[in-house]
Amino acid sequence: METTQIFLILLAFLLSALIVYFQYIYRNRKTSRLTYILSFLRFLSIFALFILILNLKINRNVTEVVKPKLILLADNSSSVKYKKQDSLSRRLLYNLSSDKDLNKRFDIRIFTFGKDLNSDKSLSFDETETNVYKALSDVKELFKDENAPLVLISDGNQTFGNDYSYYKYDQLVYPVVLGDTTQFNDLFISNLNVNPYTYIKHRFPVELFVNYKGNKKIKTDLLVTNGKKIVYKKRIEMSPSKNSMKVNFLLPALDKGKHFYKTEIKPIDFEKDKINNVKNFSIEVIDESSKILLLYDVLHPDVAFWKRTVESNKQRRIDIESIDHFRGNIYDYQFVILFQPNDKFKDFLSKKINMLIQTGKQTDWSSLNRNQTYFKKNFLVKTELVSPVYNEKFSTFLVKDLNFAKLPPLQNVFGKIVFNVPHQVLLYQGINNIETGMPLLATLEKGKRRIILIDGENLFAWRNYSYLENRSFEKFDLFTNSIFQYLQDQGSRKTLEVNFKPIFFENEKIMIRANHYTTDFLLDTVGELELKIHNGELKEKTYPMFLNEKSFEVRLQDLSPGVYNFRIDVLGRNENFKGKFKILNFDREQQVLHSDYKSISKLADKNNSEVYFPDTTEDLKKELLNSDQFKAIQKETKITQSLIDWKWLLSLIILSLSFEWFIRKNHGLI
Repeated sequence: METTQIFLILLAFLLSALIVYFQYIYRNRKTSRLTYILSFLRFLSIFALFILILNLKINRNVTEVVKPKLILLADNSSSVKYKKQDSLSRRLLYNLSSDKDLNKRFDIRIFTFGKDLNSDKSLSFDETETNVYKALSDVKELFKDENAPLVLISDGNQTFGNDYSYYKYDQLVYPVVLGDTTQFNDLFISNLNVNPYTYIKHRFPVELFVNYKGNKKIKTDLLVTNGKKIVYKKRIEMSPSKNSMKVNFLLPALDKGKHFYKTEIKPIDFEKDKINNVKNFSIEVIDESSKILLLYDVLHPDVAFWKRTVESNKQRRIDIESIDHFRGNIYDYQFVILFQPNDKFKDFLSKKINMLIQTGKQTDWSSLNRNQTYFKKNFLVKTELVSPVYNEKFSTFLVKDLNFAKLPPLQNVFGKIVFNVPHQVLLYQGINNIETGMPLLATLEKGKRRIILIDGENLFAWRNYSYLENRSFEKFDLFTNSIFQYLQDQGSRKTLEVNFKPIFFENEKIMIRANHYTTDFLLDTVGELELKIHNGELKEKTYPMFLNEKSFEVRLQDLSPGVYNFRIDVLGRNENFKGKFKILNFDREQQVLHSDYKSISKLADKNNSEVYFPDTTEDLKKELLNSDQFKAIQKETKITQSLIDWKWLLSLIILSLSFEWFIRKNHGLI
């Protein structure tokens, strides 16, 4: 206690005594035993009041021993149970957490993990996903400033997340491996790539990667089935030296709609893990057949060029008509190509339909300037050769550079083009590879109408040159395909957009989201949406969709494996969406029958430790108990506290004043 505090206490004592003396003794010449009792009670009240007002504090040092923490991190995924290691894992966790010597030395904390880290100490082995990396990261964040070695009890098999084998924990990690570490002969599909959409009557590409782990040559069959029908079959041969293979093939898209396929490699002899021999995928077959009209007044090789490149896609058909003989309805077509227009085209230029206008030496620019308002060319009666210069900033639709700079020059009428509507230039005109700033191929939009202007003739030479360079028309036709898709889109936007996965695994969370837009394409947040779902065995069920932030969503649970059809309706409006998805009776945790000893071993090496097994946990205990790295820390804490608790002082004041009042009352002194 400081000298100042002692002085204040003495001063309070003297002042209290002095006040009592003047109140009870100085003015009272006849003192008695009662006088001294009342004086003492008054002294206690006043002295306690002074101490309460002064609120004197004292500092004292408290010494405590802080034990290092020991983190027990147990894998709670279903793969442990599938390998029949669940009972062993529970026993290991109990033995380590209840060991007297370990508890004496460590402050033991227990966590379990699957997809996320959990503080629940019980193991149910019902987690359908495993992320070892995230569990290690979360524990590291929780105990980042403490001495906390970690014991990882797991089979090491991770279904998603970053590679944990190179994770640096900054503390010692002691992995205990569950399950068989023996590597069996295994043949599996490691990856499968396919576009989610294709057009009807097309052949769509599928790419898959097959891997093999084994010590002898094998032969087996790769099968692709659609329902019960085999649509592709291939004999594959692999060996220890040829342990990976890429397989590419084409499948026909014969029917419109959603189709589900199963890719399977026939198991080899003595192969234990057969689940990873199968991968499923789906594809949406779209029927977007289109009819295109080309009108001309002069014949040119480019007319034949348009026919060949349009009909390279079997979903498209082009009608080529002379402007003098066309008597059909232009609106029966998705868009029209006006080739070298002149005054005969004036009625078609005003039609509200998407169009591609190709100009050249025979174009009547005076008529073209007069009969449309989208662009105008200030021209001279003079022709020139221009080369294409690719504009990398073009963003209207996706186009790759086809080495445009190497393509043959086109011929057009010399002059400057001025646009009166929003536009983007894909190709500029160049002379000797120097950009002139004049457009060669540009896109224009006004309202829902779309126009493409190509100011040059001899496009057939571009396609021929591309064939000579690539031995195929495919790359060039993909370029023109982008143009056609842009013109086919009438600018219409769906007011009900739905997002969902076509294939789910059993026990996986099934989420379907939808966005609904008003007629002016503003996001609708007040509408009501409901989902109806059924399959061959399930009676139709209806689920309301709830608004979450900016989208409507619904979660479906307890659905058995199978194919499900669903429909989303906007209540009160004639709008709906129909879809289909498939649930597979497949657990990703069951893909591997053996433990991932290789990854766990790398993790131990990275963190200066070694791998343990269930039958060597006694060695692990000895390591933890004998290591000099885990020592208790003696901490000295300086604590400041009141000299006397204010509650006791207040109680003393109330009691002393109460006793004084009762005594004075009983003796008639009040």
